[in-house]
Amino acid sequence: MIIYPAIDILKGKCVRLYKGDYDKVTQYFEDPLEVAISFKKAGASHIHVVDLDGAKSGNSENLEIIKSICEKSGLLVQTGGGIRSLERIDELVAAGVDRIILGTAAIKNPTLVKEAVKKYGDKIVVGIDALNDKVSVEGWTDTTDKDALETTLFMKSLGVKSIVYTDISKDGTLEGPNLKALKKMIEESGLDVVASGGIKDIDDIRAVNNLKAYAVISGKAIYEDKIDLKALFKEFEHKDKARRIIVCMDIKDMKVVKGVNFENIVEAGDPLEMAKKYDKQGADELYFLDISAKSEKREETLSLIEAIVKSISTPLTVGGGVDSLDYIERLLNIGVSKVSIGSGAINNPELIRAASETFGKDKIVLAVDVKKEESGKYYVYTQGGQKKTDLEALSWIKTCESLGAGEILLTSMDGDGTKNGYDLEITKQASKAVNIPVIASGGAGSLQDYLKVFTMTKAQGALAASLFHFDILSVKDIKTYLQKF
Repeated sequence: MIIYPAIDILKGKCVRLYKGDYDKVTQYFEDPLEVAISFKKAGASHIHVVDLDGAKSGNSENLEIIKSICEKSGLLVQTGGGIRSLERIDELVAAGVDRIILGTAAIKNPTLVKEAVKKYGDKIVVGIDALNDKVSVEGWTDTTDKDALETTLFMKSLGVKSIVYTDISKDGTLEGPNLKALKKMIEESGLDVVASGGIKDIDDIRAVNNLKAYAVISGKAIYEDKIDLKALFKEFEHKDKARRIIVCMDIKDMKVVKGVNFENIVEAGDPLEMAKKYDKQGADELYFLDISAKSEKREETLSLIEAIVKSISTPLTVGGGVDSLDYIERLLNIGVSKVSIGSGAINNPELIRAASETFGKDKIVLAVDVKKEESGKYYVYTQGGQKKTDLEALSWIKTCESLGAGEILLTSMDGDGTKNGYDLEITKQASKAVNIPVIASGGAGSLQDYLKVFTMTKAQGALAASLFHFDILSVKDIKTYLQKF
């Protein structure tokens, strides 16, 4: 579960309201940026920022402060307050905001929600602020007759994937969250729910976590030292979990190549030399994916793989053309750590079971190339992304887990080579659906993309190619960055 320490900004200061009442304000700090940086030092990776002035006026009252937090804190910023137009959303995205909360605007202008979701996808979150199960707007100064759950389900129909649910009667009280209402919202909406309001101690946060909330926001309890921040982040942000940085080498005609969306393939270098380079950089694993996999060149391919294994200490996984127990055995015998099976499993699912039973599930990776359809579902593709199957992605990976796959390499064809970020939606769904490790692949373009995939999903590894092949980032760059969180 993600922890969002909160900063509420009123007249440029860091404050908290009591039950949303602007006449009951407690100022805690002069400089919101200094507070954000202190959260970062304690171990935070995310932060929740509310422009209270903007919530009342509908204007960008504290934009420069929010922009400064984005630029100087290094945190992933979720913000709300007075965001009532697509232009304002554009402005915040340009400022570096990660997630944008639409509150009053979502209730009064559903068309804006639909347009924003279409343009920015998962960046758009709807704030459901409730008082006695009725939605409140205009900075909580006006309570409507709209039912909170019904409103949430309507937002879901517009494409919204996440909400921030705040029980106004609990907010700022240190009386504990409304667990009953929160449980109902999580179970009946089916959305990623961020819980807000009333958190008094770490036990409250544990209770929220037990309800399967996506995230929790805490403000006053942190400011009044009811919660040990370092202990909190250590427990819930899982800094000690596996965060494998994996370099992929797509091989065609004995050369490393790379494309975009599985097309426009260009040569990137020599496999042996590049493997040595990534070994020295400290990659946790290397993937050798033979994207042409010609049977007549199998011996040449095996010779190249063996030369790589002998030259590096980094574990090597090999995929592409893996379609028989005999070939798997040959690969393992020359020192390959794991084999990745894609089309071979689709053509013969029993290969997964046989390979797992013969060589051990820890040696068997299921490679899944997926693409999102207009329906919102993800389907599996084969033949280098050229052929769509009738296999729904989540159903397929669960089937292969039951057959004995020990790990999932999940590649988003929509993201592949784009550097627009990992597909967090399918990665999140897949890593929740199975009890084996999931490796995210397709779309890495920045340090923050790695932070998001490791904190917003349960992925245990993140694979990339272009970033490394074209020296945009190094493995060391990424590991150094992640150590801060």
